[in-house]
Amino acid sequence: MNNKHLKLAVKLFSALLLSLSFVACNTTEDVTDATVNVADIETYTKDTTIANAVLIDYDGTTPTITSNVASGVDVSVTNGDVVVKSTNNSTPISYVISGQSTNASLKIYSDAAFNLVLNGTSLVNSDGPAINIQSSKKATVTLVGGTMNRLIDGANYTTSTEDQKGTFFSEGQLDITGAGSILIYASYKHAIVSDGNINIQGGTISVTQAASDAIHAYSNFQMTGGNLTLVSTESGVEVEAGYVNISGGAMGITASSDGITTSYAGTDTSILPYVQISGGTLTVNASGEKVKAINSNSYLNMNSSTATVALYTSGNGCKGIKTSGDLTLTAGKLTILTGGASYYNTTDKATVSSSGISCGGNLAIQDGTISISNTGVGGKGIIVDGASTVAGGTITLTTSGSIYTYSTTETTDAKAFVGTGSIAINGGYLTISSSNDAIKSAASIMINGGSVDITTSVDGLSAPKVTINAGYISVISTDDCIYTSTTTDGTSNDGSLLTITGGTVIVSSSGGECIDSNGSIAQSGGTVVVQGTTLSTTVAFDYNGTFNITGGVFIAGGPNNTSVAKATSAGSTQPTVFLKFTVGYAGGNPFSLIDAGGNPLFTFIPTRAAYYFVYSSPTLKNGTTYNVFSGGENGGTNIGGYYNGGTFSGGISRGTVTISGQLTTASL
Repeated sequence: MNNKHLKLAVKLFSALLLSLSFVACNTTEDVTDATVNVADIETYTKDTTIANAVLIDYDGTTPTITSNVASGVDVSVTNGDVVVKSTNNSTPISYVISGQSTNASLKIYSDAAFNLVLNGTSLVNSDGPAINIQSSKKATVTLVGGTMNRLIDGANYTTSTEDQKGTFFSEGQLDITGAGSILIYASYKHAIVSDGNINIQGGTISVTQAASDAIHAYSNFQMTGGNLTLVSTESGVEVEAGYVNISGGAMGITASSDGITTSYAGTDTSILPYVQISGGTLTVNASGEKVKAINSNSYLNMNSSTATVALYTSGNGCKGIKTSGDLTLTAGKLTILTGGASYYNTTDKATVSSSGISCGGNLAIQDGTISISNTGVGGKGIIVDGASTVAGGTITLTTSGSIYTYSTTETTDAKAFVGTGSIAINGGYLTISSSNDAIKSAASIMINGGSVDITTSVDGLSAPKVTINAGYISVISTDDCIYTSTTTDGTSNDGSLLTITGGTVIVSSSGGECIDSNGSIAQSGGTVVVQGTTLSTTVAFDYNGTFNITGGVFIAGGPNNTSVAKATSAGSTQPTVFLKFTVGYAGGNPFSLIDAGGNPLFTFIPTRAAYYFVYSSPTLKNGTTYNVFSGGENGGTNIGGYYNGGTFSGGISRGTVTISGQLTTASL
């Protein structure tokens, strides 16, 4: 064995051992013994008959060349390295490669597009690419069904004036198809690389190690079929000046940098470095500081119910998906799990947080199943620089990390859904659990439909303007369930506004105000159920401006702090009753208003002990006397502890109250 062979044999022991885990499930035949030297794999070459073909059968340093092409093709061999030069422009030529060598390569020059048929070959070249296509014309690469092919390069290439960027290199477009398998080990740079487009249409491709990118295309990368397993030191798939489009097949990536990236950052507006996912199965594991499982320097679309994407990232400031432009999710299944912590970038003088999605444009979620979980310190679920619109889908967001503290003035909390622009929820089903804010916008939050279920939060909905027109909203928090503010003052009317025109709103806080507006509250419809805290230092709801109610139902139970508790304002056109109790209602003990005929206006069961209740409804009539009951049972429908009407039985009378004017206050 010469020195070249000895070096490769030692290096490939670990390479082939690693390859088994990736190839075993994806190939027709496998390498069966990772301890054999590089010449001992089974390639399973098939008998083939192909017209206009040049057959190259490797055997050590003496390959056999058989050609049935009439003219225009010259093949030379030097120490096992085969060089093909074709000037034939009239006949599509196929180069059929078989056999194996531990000291060989294939280089092709061609004036026309051609076919490269890999029919069970193993090429090892320690000083350059295993396959080097020095032609700008399209090469259609067919992996013959049932065959096992292998390409291996070395860590150092012989200096050349020609491009040689990886184990399988082409100056032109590469279309890879077929039903066979190929295993690639790249020690120098990229594994599969083209200065044009790369299209994956079929075959099983395993890159067991790439010193740089597993797949690197200058122009575009498209995948319509095939089965890819990619392991890389840098990106799994990188496109320099084009897009990524995945519409079929299955791809698994393990990367120490970005999983998929469209990296163009130039000024040519004709280049759109976007990512499109319209089918197939994609799994990415990316680890390292600031890594992204998918990084689009333009927009990203995921728009097919057949698309399944699972992204796993780890490392400080990592992202599941990062876009410079818009992000649109129309259909499919998206799962993102990240655990990266926040960190302070001393150069930019800013804190960088990990996130499931970081959208540099507008976010639109129209349908699909989306699950995002971030366990990182100060980590975020979704961050959007532009406007966010949710029209449908089933969305689960979980952020469980603690607060990140760089200094007393530089901190960041874990948040589930954060928008610099407006956030509009028009439909869909959102379930959110956050160790801090659930949904926070610097502009506004508007809910026009759908379901928002916030099971854990510090602040639930937070924005200068919150508008609820329809839908079902349930918020559990340890501070404010709904918070509107334009300042950090909190003591004066800052012009912020909570508007409720419809929908069902159920809010429950264990340690703050269920509704806290540093401005005003306006309700003209809907049903609002407020389950206040027991802390006597706060109240069930609060506002610095006014609370005018002109329609809908509002019911609240609050703590033993009746001296500062508020009801509705004088601008209201609908009656409100404000009842205070010296002896409070225990949590779980029903509170009811019963008319003279024994019919309940409502029954309210406070979650926690309550010392006052505020109730407003169109059914509350001026001049009418109602009995106040504790205990008893209501056979109606329970909405967060509130029963509208229904049938009432049992209970103990606590007194009566007669409604008079816009606000009736009584102590019982």
